[in-house]
Amino acid sequence: MVGNLLIVMTVVVSPTLDAPMYFFLGYLSFMDAVYSTTVTPNMIIDLLYEKKTISFQGCMTQLFIGHLFGGAEILLLVVMAYDRYVAICKPLHYLTVMNKRVCVLLLLLAWVGGFLHAVVQLLFVYNLPFCGPSIIDHFICDMYPL
Repeated sequence: MVGNLLIVMTVVVSPTLDAPMYFFLGYLSFMDAVYSTTVTPNMIIDLLYEKKTISFQGCMTQLFIGHLFGGAEILLLVVMAYDRYVAICKPLHYLTVMNKRVCVLLLLLAWVGGFLHAVVQLLFVYNLPFCGPSIIDHFICDMYPL
């Protein structure tokens, strides 16, 4: 957590880190920091207490947030791979291809893709029959503790 926040702070504060690679790296660290805060606190509480229950809404919220940040993070890694491809294969055109507008659009594309992925996952799981503690209920909620 501290390392990710330190990377974000360094990229934001330092004027020499203005390249698209650092722009994406800063957002990747930000996503990673926020993603870890969605699951870790409740997991620590569950480890300390005997009763490990979660409401249906809490479980669905955690499922959505986990897939939102996980999907966006994976798509951002794909965007970063494209950035490196352009830097290596077209070095003379790099600054015209990867300008600030394109970087912001690619970042928005990663967020929208993560959102769509999370909605699709939620729609699949939401229609499953949940009637008390079942195997599916425990599998989903233990996999994504809130």
